[in-house]
Amino acid sequence: MIGAWTGLIPAIPHGDGPPSPITTSRPNWNGEPWSANVSVVPLDHQVSRRALRDHTRRTVELIAAIDDPDRRVDGLDWSLRETATHLLIAVRGCTDSVRGDAARWRSHIPDTQVYRDRMTAVAASTLAAEPKRDPVALAGLLGEAVDEFLAASEGFRPNARITTPWYGDDLALPLNALTCLLLGEQVIHGYDLARTMRRRWIIERADALLALHGPMVMLPIAIDRAAAAGVRVVYAVHVRGAAPFVVRIHDGSATVEPLDGQSIDCHLGALDPAAFLLLGYGRVSQWSVIGRGRLFTWGRKPWLALRFRQLFFDPGCARLAHPREAWRASTLLAGTEDCSSRSGSGPESSGLGPRASASAGRCGRRG
Repeated sequence: MIGAWTGLIPAIPHGDGPPSPITTSRPNWNGEPWSANVSVVPLDHQVSRRALRDHTRRTVELIAAIDDPDRRVDGLDWSLRETATHLLIAVRGCTDSVRGDAARWRSHIPDTQVYRDRMTAVAASTLAAEPKRDPVALAGLLGEAVDEFLAASEGFRPNARITTPWYGDDLALPLNALTCLLLGEQVIHGYDLARTMRRRWIIERADALLALHGPMVMLPIAIDRAAAAGVRVVYAVHVRGAAPFVVRIHDGSATVEPLDGQSIDCHLGALDPAAFLLLGYGRVSQWSVIGRGRLFTWGRKPWLALRFRQLFFDPGCARLAHPREAWRASTLLAGTEDCSSRSGSGPESSGLGPRASASAGRCGRRG
């Protein structure tokens, strides 16, 4: 198993240093060393707010174009209508929390501290309580709901603590993380809708990097305590364009901290933020990302990379797609790198798939 893993994800054969074009069979980005500060995107709260507003416009257009609301979404147990409704509910819940009025949501929260069971039950209960609406109405309501969230949270400090009882009793998240989580909802569920509707859904690199901040903050909450029982390991996660961070697993618990000289057991390197985001939310299999050379590892114990994903529940409520389905789904993002150069967005766009040049003629369609 170790041999198969390290063969698929190139690893440094000696030492604990970062990969280089000499020591790994996969190229680095632009041939630059991992220690280089490559276009790190800072977490700017105002940028996150604008990204949420702008991405919601794309999602609203997509929802309004749904022609079969009851069609099941590829890779999910929800229909197109239910997925769009879930997006609306998530924004409304966060808006009420910002306003200090989250009490009405507590009736949907089960008496369990298991993250997966709690989130699944909350999603099912809130969907059941929401009336069915046609896609055009849902699209309009979603746009209005995001506007209300942005208005309600305007003027708050980015690190203001916002109560989020659906994640855990007495749990509060920083506003900037909550905003990034809502952005991630638009990005990921927009991807779900577009995949099912056979529409192109381009995930910009900057949006993916912002959206990744939400799951990063959620890792200590989403830890699978049973799977992580007795596990003591320190991971360092390097995503191209973001500051690296450390995930410390200690006997069923997880902490997240900046990378600052800690002793690391296993380094995870992700060349493509969009691919890493989709992997984190269970939309693509790790093997599809590995096979495309977008994910690799190094360090003293590189084989522990295979276990990382198994230590956490999905940030959302989706079931993991079948590997074949995930591989097919990932090809829907093929061509985004060529599209970015034609559209003028340059290196800020991110995509999957080796058929980029063949897809360049379809750059005008954003889904």
